[in-house]
Amino acid sequence: MMWSVFGQRYKLDEANAEMEELSQLVEQGYDLLGTLNWGDHIPFLKDFDLQKIRFTCSKLVPKVNRFVGSIIANHQADITQTNRDFVHVLLSLQGPDKLSHSDMIAVLWVSLI
Repeated sequence: MMWSVFGQRYKLDEANAEMEELSQLVEQGYDLLGTLNWGDHIPFLKDFDLQKIRFTCSKLVPKVNRFVGSIIANHQADITQTNRDFVHVLLSLQGPDKLSHSDMIAVLWVSLI
């Protein structure tokens, strides 16, 4: 999946700081997606963030933005890259289909989760 999205191979058996960071980000994302947020079902609890879901998201989002944003920047800088992955497809969109930087990050993040 990582090859088709980012154009990079990430091997679980390698001691790779980037792979470790990505693994932690994805794990945190899965944990958040799987958490039943009581504030969604009991309206008066919404403002209290008793489960620290908003707090956790506020810590995770900048890390995801930095990680995925650096991949986008690397793809933009290396225009001679022959591998056509999903990042290249998103960067090649023009006109009304062109995505903003933050939209690209969101699309790429969702494709990982």
